Amino acid sequence: MPPDQKSIRPEQDVKLEARQLRSLGSELRFRLFHLLVQQEASMADAAIALNVPEKSLYYHLRILLSVGIVKQTGARSIGKKPQKLYRAIAEGFSLNADLNDPEQLDASIRNSEAILRATMREYRQNLEERVDERFILRRRFKIDPAKTEDFRQKLFAIYKEFEVDGDKATDYVITSVLSRVTPRRS
Repeated sequence: MPPDQKSIRPEQDVKLEARQLRSLGSELRFRLFHLLVQQEASMADAAIALNVPEKSLYYHLRILLSVGIVKQTGARSIGKKPQKLYRAIAEGFSLNADLNDPEQLDASIRNSEAILRATMREYRQNLEERVDERFILRRRFKIDPAKTEDFRQKLFAIYKEFEVDGDKATDYVITSVLSRVTPRRS
């Protein structure tokens, strides 16, 4: 691990500003960002991991760099070709926005849609490849609105409890959405 990487990846969540949140509204940009949260990568590495042409990633990388949620962390040479390495600035990001601000509301909607599209793409691929280690869980339950932050923190702790590193570990993704159900009007 490069010596400055700990300062680039703090353990706590970073609250995103509207422009940063809006930058994640593209599904490909969201997938690139998510990859860089998980690992340091060059654009060649990212192109392989995301199964997209490397050239198509540079536009999206520039946007993530310009809003400050991705940073260059180093460089390496593969043969004679130098490659810059990138990583997200934090492990976790808070996507809670001021929904009374039209710009933040729009950014939140776009970001949520990108997250759900990426999730559906990954889940569909699991179905097509007949992967058994998958499930969809949707549960409706009652919770005290004052306890939603506590619920979020405990859910995050569960993720951390089961997370492991190493060659034998398999990558999984979980998308959690806590959404208030509003009664239908007749």
